[in-house]
Amino acid sequence: MAGNPGPDSGPCAPESPRGGMEGPKVDQAPVRPALCTDVAALLRDSNLDHFAGALNEQGVVDVTDLQWVDEEILRDDIKMTKIERKRFFTMLEAVSKVADPECPGCTKAQVEQKPRSVSQTSAADAILSNSQSPVVSSDGFVWRGEQRGGEGAPGPSNRAGEGDPTGKSGREEGGAASPGMRNMELTQVRLRVQQLGCGTLEEDLKTLNLLWHLLSEITAAPNGGAILPELVAPGPAGVRALVVALQGGNEELRSLAASCLCTLSDSDDASGERFNEAIVQAGAVPSLTAMVAAARSTPRARVVAAACLSNLARRSARRAHLLAEHGLVQILAEALARADYPELQMAAAGCLANLVSSNEPHHPVISLAALEHQVLPALLRVLRSSGEAAREMAAKAVLIMVLSRREAHGLLVSNAEDAAAVASLLGSPWDRVKRAGADIVFHLAYHSSVAMQALLRVDVCTSLVQMLESGADAVCEAAAWTAKLLAGSAEGARQLAG
Repeated sequence: MAGNPGPDSGPCAPESPRGGMEGPKVDQAPVRPALCTDVAALLRDSNLDHFAGALNEQGVVDVTDLQWVDEEILRDDIKMTKIERKRFFTMLEAVSKVADPECPGCTKAQVEQKPRSVSQTSAADAILSNSQSPVVSSDGFVWRGEQRGGEGAPGPSNRAGEGDPTGKSGREEGGAASPGMRNMELTQVRLRVQQLGCGTLEEDLKTLNLLWHLLSEITAAPNGGAILPELVAPGPAGVRALVVALQGGNEELRSLAASCLCTLSDSDDASGERFNEAIVQAGAVPSLTAMVAAARSTPRARVVAAACLSNLARRSARRAHLLAEHGLVQILAEALARADYPELQMAAAGCLANLVSSNEPHHPVISLAALEHQVLPALLRVLRSSGEAAREMAAKAVLIMVLSRREAHGLLVSNAEDAAAVASLLGSPWDRVKRAGADIVFHLAYHSSVAMQALLRVDVCTSLVQMLESGADAVCEAAAWTAKLLAGSAEGARQLAG
């Protein structure tokens, strides 16, 4: 969803040399916590205790850390044989089935909910206690303790060691975590997400803060889409937990859960499709549509919810029809009227465009519902009064309506003010908006002589000539096709010649 800024996701920068000291400089490795007694006992019972040191070297401290140890690590790094690896996973399976009397509905309860001492604190706990964690205000996300392109502004975080004479590295200086620490973070967050609702509200907020932080960080990386499913995917249980948080009574919790779901659904590859299906199956649609509609929701939460629904609609006609059945078209029409919040208008217009562009047999039903709920007048108001980003999304929705419903042709140019709103797209400073405007004019003029005359009366040809003189290939091509069509009429030929 698309709209969540992500921190720098690259590797840690090389440490700076320490100043003011003579002689050789020795970097001391951080002290790794020793293997806890629970893990040692498990390994001993499974006749794997001779691998305790090697596992500790890989970052294993307590029982939860065993969950991220995969087949490749056991084979290549720990040097376990095939039989030993089988014993290891049998041990994990047995541990995960132990029930917790304090949380009977939880799975993997002993692993996920066993209280830990200070010496057994997980990597995720350490990061959550750091001042770099993002926090949520009542109106959106606020980053605390990071300089991101200026105070309060989004941008890349400072890498460790740059301008720092102490040479400190890691998250406490705004740098990225090491790969080993990152794997532990993600595994811990995966487990914590599945516990949402089992602890306190404060714990849930901390978990979702960290999850959103890591999701944004990964998806912002060049190969983020490829590593997302393997490293951070919470799986069906995690998605269900996020949906439960989405249905909760705390506004901050709902906003964070919606942001996490939006980020998960915003992948164009197969993983995005899997997440979208899991989100729908977990029952998120009613809660997301209610969040867009609810006046009590913060504007930021409404934008994120609309963006998540837009992601769900764009890949599946079946899902788009499901969203329409939940009254989303009417909700989006009402959101388009929020002239005081263009970000919400943009998200609503983009979601509507994805809804009405879905494939047969559903899109006639959706576009007809859009006509019934006066979506076109709302879109025209956006074209007249909003910023370019909102106008671009509204223009896309209008174009799809023009292509799918003949009834839309007369409505769009029913008076001079509406025709001028359409023609104003041709004068936008954004090339994408100009092209969308030229396409709308072309299809209106092609399908309706009445619409053509209405557009000619607002001097659309002057804007087309200016587009032809702009020099941008895509803009010129769109303008040329439209001008050629209008030149077929006497009035159009006269205006273009003049």
